[in-house]
Amino acid sequence: RGLVMRMHDVKSMFTALPRDEILKAVNSLFELAQKQTWGRRGQHRLIIVPKAQRERKTLTRITSSWAVPDSDIHYAFTFQQIRDVLIWDMENVFFMVGNVVLRQINGLPMGSPPSPVLANLTCGVGYEQSYIAEMGTADGERIWGIRSMDDVVTVGTYTIGKGGSYERAVQKLESLAYHESMELERTDDGTDGWQRYLEGEIR
Repeated sequence: RGLVMRMHDVKSMFTALPRDEILKAVNSLFELAQKQTWGRRGQHRLIIVPKAQRERKTLTRITSSWAVPDSDIHYAFTFQQIRDVLIWDMENVFFMVGNVVLRQINGLPMGSPPSPVLANLTCGVGYEQSYIAEMGTADGERIWGIRSMDDVVTVGTYTIGKGGSYERAVQKLESLAYHESMELERTDDGTDGWQRYLEGEIR
C-alpha cells in the first residue's frame, strides 16, 4: 500500500459558514443527545451549571436526568433555549467602520465563545461526514482526515503498481469541499517529505 497526503487551509471559515447549515448541525446534535440514554433506567444526561461564576470550573458536571437541580444555585436550560441563545448570538453581531455601524448577516461572530464549537460541528456534520461516506472503501482504498479548526490534513491509500489506483486516491483527496464561499488553499509542498502542521511536522 502507498499513502498520498494533502494539506489545506480553510479560508473564511467563521464568516463564510451558512447559518442554515450551522443550525442543521446544531439540530442534529440535539436530536442525538435527546435519543441517547444510559443506565438500567434509561436515564438522559443532564448538565448542571452553577449560577456563581467562581464555581463553574469546579462544579459544572453531567449527572442523571433523575436529579433535580436547585433553582436557587443552578441554571437549567432546555435544548430549545440553548438553540435560541445561539441564534441570538449569531444575529446580533455589530461592529463599526469609522462612524458607520455594520451588522454581520452571515457566518459566526469572531471572538464569541460558542463560535469555535459551532464551526467545528458544522464542518464535521455538514460537510466532512458526508464526504467520508461518499468516498467509500472500494478495493481497500481508504481516506483518513484530521482538522484542527481551519487546518486540514487528508490521507488516502492506493495500491502500488495498480493502474489508476494512485490517480483515484488523489482525485478523492482533491474532491474535499466545504461551502462554495469557503476556499481551500493547499499548504503542503507536493513532495513526500516532512510537512509543517501546526507546531510540528507530519509525513
